[in-house]
Amino acid sequence: MSIVKPNNNTLSAITSLPSGVGGKVLQVIHGTDETLRETTSTSFATLTLNASITPSATSSKVLVMVNLNTSTAFVSKHSYFTVFRDSSNIGATDGFVALQDEVSDDTRMAASFSTLDSPSTTSETTYTLYGKCDSSGKARINDNNEGRSTITLMEIGA
Repeated sequence: MSIVKPNNNTLSAITSLPSGVGGKVLQVIHGTDETLRETTSTSFATLTLNASITPSATSSKVLVMVNLNTSTAFVSKHSYFTVFRDSSNIGATDGFVALQDEVSDDTRMAASFSTLDSPSTTSETTYTLYGKCDSSGKARINDNNEGRSTITLMEIGA
């Protein structure tokens, strides 16, 4: 059996995909936060967790993956989470994740979501977690400064 060598190159010498073939991961950026962050706002407010990426081409996509260590503050209240690209909400009106506590105050839980964004820029772009809640509630991450929430950005070549 012979080894196929595209364009007579070794596999380790290939640094880019042929024209028309996309999907290569070009860079990965990771951000973490272990500090209690919360909001009582009924409109989306920053929860500080963020990461910045500078896409290498305007055609690149950015895969945004968020893992939250979260808790709700009051029974029968909702918490909503989304990601903003700079000042634009890239989630739905009520975000990507809506959590409701039906059991007791301070129920801790994990929540994850992801989205594929098309920033259409080669300028530094910041992705930040935002949260909001029902009236008299709280949206929070890293309750009692325990646990860790993360955001990971992957630039995907077009």
